[in-house]
Amino acid sequence: MLAVSSTSAEDFVIVALPDTQKYTESYPEIYDAQTQWCADNAVGMNIKFITHLGDLVEEAATIPYWEIASASMAILDDAGIPYGTCVGNHDLLYPGDYYDPNGTNYLTYFDPQFYQSQPWFRGASPSGLSNYQVVEADGHEWLFMHLLVETPPAELAWAQEVLNVHRDKPTWISTHRYLFDWRILGAGRYDEFNYTFEPPYRPDGVRANDFWGNFVSVNRQVYLVHCGHNDGEYRQVSVNAFGKPVHEVLADYQDTYGNGGNGWLRILTFRPDQHQIDVQTYSPYLNDFRTGDESQFSLAVDFAQYTSDSPLLVFQQGLDGYSGTEDTWVNEDAGGSSYGGSTRIIVDDDTANSLFNEYEGQGLIRFGNLVRAPVQEGEPAPTAIPLGATIVSATLSINLADDTDLGNPQFYVHRMTRNWDESSTWNSLGGGVDLGVDADPLRLGAFAGDNNPDFDSGRSIDVTSAVQLWANGAPNDGFVILPERISFNDDGIEIYSSEDGDPSLRPSLAVEFIYDVENVAP
Repeated sequence: MLAVSSTSAEDFVIVALPDTQKYTESYPEIYDAQTQWCADNAVGMNIKFITHLGDLVEEAATIPYWEIASASMAILDDAGIPYGTCVGNHDLLYPGDYYDPNGTNYLTYFDPQFYQSQPWFRGASPSGLSNYQVVEADGHEWLFMHLLVETPPAELAWAQEVLNVHRDKPTWISTHRYLFDWRILGAGRYDEFNYTFEPPYRPDGVRANDFWGNFVSVNRQVYLVHCGHNDGEYRQVSVNAFGKPVHEVLADYQDTYGNGGNGWLRILTFRPDQHQIDVQTYSPYLNDFRTGDESQFSLAVDFAQYTSDSPLLVFQQGLDGYSGTEDTWVNEDAGGSSYGGSTRIIVDDDTANSLFNEYEGQGLIRFGNLVRAPVQEGEPAPTAIPLGATIVSATLSINLADDTDLGNPQFYVHRMTRNWDESSTWNSLGGGVDLGVDADPLRLGAFAGDNNPDFDSGRSIDVTSAVQLWANGAPNDGFVILPERISFNDDGIEIYSSEDGDPSLRPSLAVEFIYDVENVAP
C-alpha cells in the first residue's frame, strides 16, 4: 500500500485526473498507469470516484488519440469505478483552429448512452457535453458535475435545473478552463486580461467570473470547483451568496513537468467527521509525491453547511417553463416613453447627461405568480410559494450589461407598493417612483455600480423581508432600483432584462421556504 493519507471507515477518496492530452499523443503508457493505479487501489484506499478535468486528447480530429483515451478510461469501467469527464478545448479543436461545437468525436467515444445502465450516472445535458453523477459515501450521497469548457447558457440552464432538484447533496463541479496560474504574473479566475491573450474558444460561452457569479455562488450546495487547462497549481477560497466558503482549485502538469505531465494526479481524501479534505499530488508513473505547499494541503469544509432540506424555487424567465417576469424602466428625460420590450433596464441619475439638470432613470422588476394557495395533503411539491410559508431566504440576482465608469455610485433596491406594468412610463407613474408613496422607503439592499473585478457583472440582493410579506398575502408589486444621486456624475448602469436572448443573464429570484401541509377534511 502506498504512503497516502490514512483513511478511517468513514473517510473516502476522490481522484482528479488533469489534462491527459499529451499522453494520448506521445505517452499512452502514462495514461494507463494512472487509471490502472486507481483500479488497483480502489478497495484499499476506498476510492469512490474519478473526475477527469478535460482535454482527454491532444487533437479532436485524430481518432487514434480517442482510442487511447477510451482504452485508458476503460480500465476504470472494468474495475467498476464511477467516473465523469469534462470536455476541454482540445476535445473540440481540429487542425486549422476549427472548433467543433458539437463534440462529434467526444460523443463517439464518451457518449452518455454508454453509462445509462450505471446507477451512479444520473444524466447529461441535451448536447451530451455536460454530465453529472451521484455516488454514496459515508452514508450520504455526493454529486459530481462535469461542465463543458466555457459553458454556454443552455448548458448552465440544464445544470441549474439539476442542482435545483439535488439541493440535499454536497456538490463538486469540474470544468476545464476557469483558473489560471501565470506564476510571476499572478493567478486567479480568468479575466479580461487573460482572455485578451487567450481568447474564448466558444463565443457563446460564459466566462469565468460570470460562471462564478451567476452559477457557482448562487448554489449553496457547491463546495468546490476543480479545473485544469492552465499548466500550474493554484487554489483560492471565495464566499458564495450564502456566506459559505467555496474552494476553487487548479491542477495541470502538461507543459513544465516532463513527459506531458509525468502522470501527476490529485488524491483528495474526504474526512467528513473532521470537516476536511486532505489533498495530495502523486504520480503512479514515477511512484512519487509532490510535497510543495500548492501540491499538498488541506481544505476546510463543513459539508453540513452546504445542503438544505427546505424547498428552493428559482424564478427566472424561461427556466423550467416560468414566464411570469415583468421588467422595464421609466425615463424622466422621455416621460411618455415605455421600455417594456427592451433587453436592457437602465438605472441612471441622469439619462440625458445634462450639465444643468438631472433626469433620472428607474428600474422596475416583478416576478409574478409567486404565491399559490396552501398545499393540501397528497399534492405534489409546489412550484410556487404556498400562502403562509416561512421564507428562509430570498435572493434577487441581476447582471449588468454595462457598469459605471465614472466614480462608483450605489444603487438601491426597494419594495414597490403600487401597481405597474411593462407599459408604464415616468408620466403614468405621476413623475416616476417616489419613496413613501410608490415604494417602501425602507431599503432592501444596495449594490455598487462599478464592476470589481472588471468582468464580475453579477449582483445579488437579499430581499427576504419583501418576499415574506408577499407570502403572507400582501400585494406583489415587485422591486424598484434607484440610483444614488451624485452631482456631476452622469454615469448609470444597464441591467439585462427578461427579454435578453441569453437566459442565464436574465433577472432571477431564488426563494427557500418552509411550509405546512393542510389536512384534507374527510
